[in-house]
Amino acid sequence: MKRFLLPFSVAALVLMSCNSKSSSNQNILTAQNLKSAFIYLSADSAYNLKTAKGAILKIAENSFDVKGNEKLRLEIKEAYSAGDILLAGLTTRSNGKLLQSGGMIYINATSNGKKIELLKPINVSIPSASYDERMQLFKGEVENDGSINWVAPQPLDTSPVARNIINGKALFKANCASCHKPTMEFTGPVLAKCREREPDRDWAYRFTRNPSAMTQTDAYARTIFQKYNKTQMTAFPNLNRADVNAILDYCDNEAILNPLPKANTATPASFITGDSASSTQQINNCGLDTFYYPVPDTNILVLPFISKPDTNQINNSPVPEIPMYQFNIDQSGWYNVDCFVDANRDMVTTVNLIATLKMPKPLNMQVYLCIPQRKLLTYGMEKPNKEYEFYEAGGSIPLVLNDEAIIFAIGSDSTNAYYGITRFTVQAKQNIRINVKASTKEDILKAIKSNKLDGIKIEIEKPEIYFRQSSLVDSSKTDKPKEEMQMQIIKKPCNGENINSKIIQKK
Repeated sequence: MKRFLLPFSVAALVLMSCNSKSSSNQNILTAQNLKSAFIYLSADSAYNLKTAKGAILKIAENSFDVKGNEKLRLEIKEAYSAGDILLAGLTTRSNGKLLQSGGMIYINATSNGKKIELLKPINVSIPSASYDERMQLFKGEVENDGSINWVAPQPLDTSPVARNIINGKALFKANCASCHKPTMEFTGPVLAKCREREPDRDWAYRFTRNPSAMTQTDAYARTIFQKYNKTQMTAFPNLNRADVNAILDYCDNEAILNPLPKANTATPASFITGDSASSTQQINNCGLDTFYYPVPDTNILVLPFISKPDTNQINNSPVPEIPMYQFNIDQSGWYNVDCFVDANRDMVTTVNLIATLKMPKPLNMQVYLCIPQRKLLTYGMEKPNKEYEFYEAGGSIPLVLNDEAIIFAIGSDSTNAYYGITRFTVQAKQNIRINVKASTKEDILKAIKSNKLDGIKIEIEKPEIYFRQSSLVDSSKTDKPKEEMQMQIIKKPCNGENINSKIIQKK
């Protein structure tokens, strides 16, 4: 059996939802392809949960409509990468309008197999490589055909990291914008990533306070002075260290949100075979004699509280070091952090895009357009002659020129699964041809799972931190799925030898 891999890697940040509207007789890309995480909780306890992908859920005591001594089961699905979104067939549309996503999460609480209601909101934080102030929270509304329409946008809570970036934006406009741009050369140098170029992390603060004196005594300052026409920067003694760092944090964030267009070196992509697809993630530089990490299939951790929080205290957890979109939910279901594509007012334009499938025989296919950088996924609408449009009749669709894009087609008959994939950069008018080939459902899904498409990686908790786990179902009952087994923690030396397992119980 051949194994297939999508041969591309797209860098930067930015996700989607809904099933294809094509007439395929079997949807292969569905939310069931996303692995669920399960945890059993006591209704009368407060919890601070962290998933393997980095989401944090803060749950107050008595948040669920069950008796205090009853156990409830919490199920969580997450889609933060373009690959996860494609794998689940989740498209980003709100009442027909295109969205670009900052991350999706599904939360469902049940007791004795029945859905239970929330009595108090759950505070949710989902990780992101950057912060986009245009993002809002959309609720997933399941349509009759099983697709999801993202509706009822609401403002997000502002996390500490987000507040810092917002403050940096205001300070940049007030003090820097006349001579600098975050990601482009101007009268002065690009400010994004400047701390990586400078002699030390505090250099920018010292230079901002007294650039004239620095030019006299500092070699790097003299180099900048010479490069930019011997124009001396104005001193800003009123800006403290926190202000300067906030400005530079904002500029670094802008570089992630709005990377400069890449040269168009993309070539049509197809599945390839071979073992090069597989890779083993290695953890280096342990720094300790041992480290701790959850075994596979264990993907919800219960973080310890210093003191048991009440409803008003559960938001007092440590500030995340990465941007996180925060919001409260008051019912189970899908949630999506999105903004409308046309919010990119300075970049979006209406282009004409048609996809044409070349198939070995008549097939019903699902066809998707994916913009990995923006985590945008939309379905194709079939026209005669196996042509597909993705937004309006005639092929019009609002996109950003030069964005890297992927058209992915998938379908099946009674014996085989079929796929086609082409990678390209968005231009004003395009007719993209996709060659459809036979494969298996398993190999196609494996290929998608092996590619994140947008390069996003969420780091796991630091290995030296211990976690407590609430009591789950008895792990000795082998008829239960692995996901519902009690959490195990492996203690493993840095050299990879002498592995021992133990159960960590909530006390």
